[in-house]
This record gives sequence, C-alpha cells and structure tokens, in this order.
Amino acid sequence: MTAPHTKGPVLDASAAWLLKLTPREGIQLHLGTCTQGRCLRQRHDLFFNLQLADTNQSEHETLPLTEPLNVVLR
Repeated sequence: MTAPHTKGPVLDASAAWLLKLTPREGIQLHLGTCTQGRCLRQRHDLFFNLQLADTNQSEHETLPLTEPLNVVLR
C-alpha cells in the first residue's frame, strides 16, 4: 500500500507498506476502499497493483473449504 500522494513512474520502496499474511489470515478494508486502478479519479493518478502469486487463479475460482473457518476482523 502507498499513500495517495505517492509519485512514480517507479514505486519507491521506502514509500510502500507491505503486509504479509500467513495462511488463514486476512485483512478488512474500509467500505469504499479502492482495490483496482479503475477507481482512480484523475488521468495522472498512479496505481501500483501488488498481487498474490496465485491471484489470477484464486480470484477466478471458488473452492469449498474442507473445514469451517472462523474469521475475526479487527
């Protein structure tokens, strides 16, 4: 994640926050949080889309869980 005022075209690593999620963890985004570049308001806004290694697979497939999963969002 980066602050809205981050300049590019190359992402400065010191301006980014990286979140590491372990299996069975998740994060809660605020309602209205932009997670896609198309949410940007102006043509010159930059969007750095950092994806999971298997994003294309996991976003396009729904897999049943073999065990119930309790999720606590804080």
